[in-house]
Amino acid sequence: MLLCYFAYCACNLNLTLIKLFSYIWEVCKIYFKMKRSLLIFLLLIVSFSCTKKKSVAKATIPFAKATPAELLSRTSTVVYPGVLNARKEAELSFQSAGKIKSINVTEGQKVRKNQLIASLDANSLQISKSQLAAIKIEQKNNESVYEKYKKLLDVGGVSQQTLDNMRTKIETVAETIKQMEEKVKASKSVSTITAPYDGVISQIFQKVSETTLPDVPVVFITKGVNSAPTDFDIETSVSMRYINYLSKGDPVRVTFSEIDQSVEGKIASLSNVPSPETNNFRVKVSLNNTPKGAVIGMFAQVRFSYTQADKKEELMVSNNAVFEIGNKHYVYRLKKNKNKLYSISKIPVTLKGMNDKGTLIEGGVAAGDLIVSAGVSNLTNVKEVRLFTK
Repeated sequence: MLLCYFAYCACNLNLTLIKLFSYIWEVCKIYFKMKRSLLIFLLLIVSFSCTKKKSVAKATIPFAKATPAELLSRTSTVVYPGVLNARKEAELSFQSAGKIKSINVTEGQKVRKNQLIASLDANSLQISKSQLAAIKIEQKNNESVYEKYKKLLDVGGVSQQTLDNMRTKIETVAETIKQMEEKVKASKSVSTITAPYDGVISQIFQKVSETTLPDVPVVFITKGVNSAPTDFDIETSVSMRYINYLSKGDPVRVTFSEIDQSVEGKIASLSNVPSPETNNFRVKVSLNNTPKGAVIGMFAQVRFSYTQADKKEELMVSNNAVFEIGNKHYVYRLKKNKNKLYSISKIPVTLKGMNDKGTLIEGGVAAGDLIVSAGVSNLTNVKEVRLFTK
């Protein structure tokens, strides 16, 4: 149709045949050039549309920041002030319970090795002996009755059960006698306290006529005050709240702020009774080495580490991780999928506390679980997220 149109035009304009074909050729070139441009334009539109759809699909999956839930340690620390002393001191105590008959020294008094320091009332020790004698008499009666029961059993005078009960009683009393004999025997050697070495009585803890218990300090003795000390201890006192968490031999960190040095040590002894003045328990710490510049009487900070076995394990998450719905608290937990996305689960938790480091929780979360810590408000009804790693 296009060729006919140009032929018609050529005839009307009296064009030559050569001019006619030349004109037709130019028109054809323009036509095919426009067709190719149109095809390229359409391809660009299709490509742009696909790219846009793909980017929109990615944008529908939100990003979230997550951090692992952290298991808090049951080990805690407590710090008390202490004083550096020479390691030439000892607490002296009885090895048996009883009433204190005498304390033969005064504070500040010099004593010699093996000198009598204190003694227990002999009458209080005799109680155990008299009790032992009474029980032995009872045991003889039990044995006599047992023999009578055996004869009566043969004639049907008593039952087998009665005889067995008497035999059990005899065995029980025999064990009691054995324990009391050992106690009486031991009391003969532990009814007095003597000085373990030459020294000075630096402190007296108990009074005459008071009842004492085994291993409870009676006096405090300092050894060889005329000789220069070579080893040192730190003396401090610990409240009743923490004393039960500490044991002899536990490691201790001691810091001398005055000389800006810290050393390691260990608990050498713990008092069994609190001080009447402070109601705290006396603790002595031996140092592994003495820092240069430390002198007797210097103050130090004594850091005790202790484990609370009765303390429940608690998890800590970010303060921004916990959200509330209807007076109940939740966190979002993430789990990695095969497509490098993370599925999201809403987990109910119980709040246990909060500080500047994070929030303490209990619930269906384990240590190491990835918990969303930012972007929580944007995750309602979301099933998958991308993890923000920057």
